[in-house]
Amino acid sequence: MLIVTVLFQLFAAPISGLFQSDGSRKVQQLCMRSMRICTLGYVFMGITVLIQGILQGFRCVFSPLLLALLIWLLFSTRKRKSSRGENHETH
Repeated sequence: MLIVTVLFQLFAAPISGLFQSDGSRKVQQLCMRSMRICTLGYVFMGITVLIQGILQGFRCVFSPLLLALLIWLLFSTRKRKSSRGENHETH
């Protein structure tokens, strides 16, 4: 996970250039920013998988399930709250 994060952080500009159809620099900058933000989550995802594996190795089956459920609930409620917010951009 860390390797993928580092690769996407370093090569965000060339990768985002693949998705440009009209040559807009603004679109490329937005794509680069979103890739850099999203790939940071890979590190935390890897830590979660590591903790769940350790707990399962100790024969604690319920703890990793509870951990995954709590993380899912945390992020799903944040996403719903942010999607309810009004868009304050002016066109």
